[in-house]
Amino acid sequence: MKKIILIPLMLCFFEVNAQQFFNEVYNHYSQVTPTNAVKIKTNLPVENGNQQPTIIIEGFNYTSASPIGILLTYHTWFDGFYAYKASSFGAYAPPIYLANEGGKVVIMLDDRGYFQRFSIRVFSGNGTGETPANFSGWTVVDEALTAGATAVVQVPYENRFSGNVFMPANGIWNSNGNVGIGTTDTKGHQLAVNGSAIFTKAIVKNYNNWPDYVFDSTYQLPALADVERYIRANKRLPEIPSAGEVAEKGVDVGEMQRQQMKKIEELTLYIIELNKKLEKQQVLIDALMKEKK
Repeated sequence: MKKIILIPLMLCFFEVNAQQFFNEVYNHYSQVTPTNAVKIKTNLPVENGNQQPTIIIEGFNYTSASPIGILLTYHTWFDGFYAYKASSFGAYAPPIYLANEGGKVVIMLDDRGYFQRFSIRVFSGNGTGETPANFSGWTVVDEALTAGATAVVQVPYENRFSGNVFMPANGIWNSNGNVGIGTTDTKGHQLAVNGSAIFTKAIVKNYNNWPDYVFDSTYQLPALADVERYIRANKRLPEIPSAGEVAEKGVDVGEMQRQQMKKIEELTLYIIELNKKLEKQQVLIDALMKEKK
């Protein structure tokens, strides 16, 4: 019985020791503004499949008055990098680059913030390149990447959320992917705004049945007498929602644009017909005026 208990205990001990946490790999404190960038020079050798570290950078960016919280992961692949990603859990997300400089991993934060300070710690999966010695001797310098740097990649940021994300001023990004601004009830819409909004440009795409058909020779233009009767009976134009419907349901902007365009095109045809009649009348008037002379 003792042997049976001892074996799983030994396996558990092996799993715990197969992964290591290196606290305070480097503490950076600067009182100057970098000229080039913030380059973290590690002692991690770039070799095929020898490391999958999780690098945590935490601190304070004085320039933007922002907390720094960055998780950086990657996998070394031959003499470069694979499956590299970064996540921000702070309010600072500078462009991040990975590079191979002289066979060592270099992490560059492409930012020149003044009075910056941060601490680096690492969770190691105990790859062959993740020995304790390789997590010592790191430095942070104000340098650009060297001309001989290889396998240079910009690391994309990625964050994912599960469930509802609540935002200030009664906003929400709910579990269905719908966004509410000024409201947590999107009523099933992908975007709900309770308040005003301003745009420099808004486009409604893939809208079907745009009323170019009004100018087709087969289109039956409603008689103006019929339009007049409809207006007298309903106090609105045909196919346009009533004031009560708008108050209850709001306005479908795309549909209203379509209907308004249709009315403009019909109005243009009425004007053309009226102009033709006026031209004929003017010809008759001119003829009568000549006869009187």
